[in-house]
Amino acid sequence: MKKKMNKVLVVCTAAAAMTAFSGTAFGATLDLESKTAVADAKDGAGDIQEAINQISGNGNKDGWTIKIKSGTYDRFTIPADFKNITVEGEKNSVIQVMNASVADNLSDAGGINAFGSNITLKGLTIDAGNVPAEEGKFTAAVSNHNGAVGGTGFSLHVENCTIKGTDSQFADGILFDSPGFDVKNCKISGFKQAVEFFGDNFVVPESGNMVSGNTFRDCSFAIHGYFGGGSDGGVLSFKNNKVTGTDDLRAKVVIQDQSNTGAVRADISGNTFVNALVGLVNLRENGKTISPVLTSNEMGANSFYVEAVEPGTIEFYATYHAPENSEGCWRVTGIEDFGIDAGLNPDGSKAKIEELVDAANESGSRTLSITGIDENNLIKTFTYFKDGIYWDSDKESKPSVDKKADGQDRIEAARPGDVISFTLESNLPQSLSAQVKRRTPNDDRPDDDRPYIIEKQSYQLIFHDKMSSNLSLNQATLKVEIMNNGKLVELPEKYYMVRTDLEGETFRVTVGLVAAFNDGQISYDQLKNAAQIVVSYDATVKDSVINGDKVENRAWVNDSEEDIVDGPVIDPDVPSTGGVGTKAFTAAGIALMGVAAGAVIVTGKKKKEEQ
Repeated sequence: MKKKMNKVLVVCTAAAAMTAFSGTAFGATLDLESKTAVADAKDGAGDIQEAINQISGNGNKDGWTIKIKSGTYDRFTIPADFKNITVEGEKNSVIQVMNASVADNLSDAGGINAFGSNITLKGLTIDAGNVPAEEGKFTAAVSNHNGAVGGTGFSLHVENCTIKGTDSQFADGILFDSPGFDVKNCKISGFKQAVEFFGDNFVVPESGNMVSGNTFRDCSFAIHGYFGGGSDGGVLSFKNNKVTGTDDLRAKVVIQDQSNTGAVRADISGNTFVNALVGLVNLRENGKTISPVLTSNEMGANSFYVEAVEPGTIEFYATYHAPENSEGCWRVTGIEDFGIDAGLNPDGSKAKIEELVDAANESGSRTLSITGIDENNLIKTFTYFKDGIYWDSDKESKPSVDKKADGQDRIEAARPGDVISFTLESNLPQSLSAQVKRRTPNDDRPDDDRPYIIEKQSYQLIFHDKMSSNLSLNQATLKVEIMNNGKLVELPEKYYMVRTDLEGETFRVTVGLVAAFNDGQISYDQLKNAAQIVVSYDATVKDSVINGDKVENRAWVNDSEEDIVDGPVIDPDVPSTGGVGTKAFTAAGIALMGVAAGAVIVTGKKKKEEQ
């Protein structure tokens, strides 16, 4: 049974198959010998549908190339009895698919209908509009969906096309309802599903299907669909694509063997994912997933992998995996309600999910498995609710040293008695935002629903600094500031502690993040966005230094690697120092931060000691 979209977006003008859509068409140019048709909107040689109609009237519907000259054209339909047809656009050939109703959504998805065998669309720019459709309709900018059973003999290839929608919550860029399809080197944006496929009546052909070299942006799904029409299916390859979602909505790659019969195998490799997830359903058996997902792709910020089965068991249902090198935490998004009120999940499911998420985060686990409350109360997560749980990786940046003094990148030297102003820059741990909870109002606090973090979670951000003995710390100048709305705001001293009595360190600053958050000194948005935190202080070059001495500064945060910057003392100047840490840190056994949160940037600015 094919699924229907609950709410969809008409993206094309209306037309039935074999109907010319342009009122200004005067016929296309056909060359019967070379089997080439030319549509040129500018010289009056007709539109694309007129070329297709003329080919059909000629009787030979196999092996034609339709060349589209630069210009703007209406949508078109290629009938089911056409074979080996290529529609190829010149630069600036634009197909507009918009602004009309659709008579029959089962055989007309509202855009370009490309039925037939071995049909290729190449080099086209397809602009999809945003006219609302009736409930339960299939809508797509490009489609070969034809009736309830699909097109067993159809195959469609889309190459080097740009397909632009208007809303990531509606419609498809391309809708396939055939065993064979390819999408290569395309740019697709602004659809709920960039590529959707219905394969309940098919298996992947032995030759396989290829989706490669594409760029997907502003789409809820980069690809989404299933095969289920038998066994011994070929490989659906999703390779070398760039998939980019957002912090609020991950872009998803979801492929399912509908009935777990072997109708499809999957190869997900060579892709670059940012704010994205890969979900494979009923593809756990040996050989059904060709490449290990986490190590065969570049898993960027907030990206992760889910393997699941449907139906599930108490032993296995859905397991979420974060990359081994990603520091972060799991989060219940609130985007999905997990269908408890609708009866899809048993009472207590959300509490159980939150319990498992909290346990995984507290142990620092990159793996989250959810099966059920017990064997009689299984919990549906990924197989029904793709956006219910996300991995949030800590904000990452490459370590760097930023040395500024009097507006310059480096101080060449300093006199004895000069003062250098240093700053140590890092970020709040983004993963701490996952520990934020909301107070429940009671009789004593009827209006108190402020966010808080459980006090036992004593997360601390610890700055370490070790200066050479010829520098002297001026502790009275030390302060801690946190970026808020583009401005550094000083943190009251009660929320951090300075120690100068530790062996191997000039000083240590420990920032109590939980207390600061619970007292409103740090906001949820600051944690979520990994706001910058800066420790600044002055140090004086001692009078005892002599020409040729070296000043040195080491800095690190928590257990990050230290970085060292030094320079010679040459009267009258002394160089600034800087350092950057590169490792993640943990507190109370909980991994909190990735590269950025472990980074320390030390900057120095020289000034003369005031007498």
